[in-house]
Amino acid sequence: MRKLVLVSISVLAVPILTACQVQSENTSSASSEAIASSTSSTSSTSEENKSVTNPISGETTPSQEIKGMDITAIQNGDFSSVSGTWRNSTGIEFTFDKNGLVSDYSQISIEHAKEIDHYLKASSVSKDGGAGAAIAFLPAGIPLTMSVTSSTDNGYTDSSDITQDRLWSGHQLINGSTEGFFYKVE
Repeated sequence: MRKLVLVSISVLAVPILTACQVQSENTSSASSEAIASSTSSTSSTSEENKSVTNPISGETTPSQEIKGMDITAIQNGDFSSVSGTWRNSTGIEFTFDKNGLVSDYSQISIEHAKEIDHYLKASSVSKDGGAGAAIAFLPAGIPLTMSVTSSTDNGYTDSSDITQDRLWSGHQLINGSTEGFFYKVE
């Protein structure tokens, strides 16, 4: 009787195990296709977004270079991102090279510069020890705020062209006045 039970179980087990194996292969195949599809989708997305890490070499590259004004570099003494000539509406100009302001009379003091409201607030000081003024390095898209003069908010609204990098220099903010704003000309 035992032999009959064992033979019956064996006969029934073979088709069941075969069916399970086919189901497992189908699941594995579907899983492999899903992974391949996901990898293909990720690969094309990575190409569009310029992937940050190369999975083969492990090298990392910046996904986006900083273009325009780099206030972190300026705060560290590298003025390359603002090198060139900047002019306001009355024709006054500032010229920068990678080391800072090119002038016989003034210099930019970054010793106490600080990032505030997403722009860099620094000082323009006279080389002979005379008076100076506040200067703000304003990346495109960032409005100037009352924080530049450490004054209380008087409802000032930035009327400059915030689509461009710009500088602001002065002692006080006056609504509607754009004379303190400098735009890059070369």
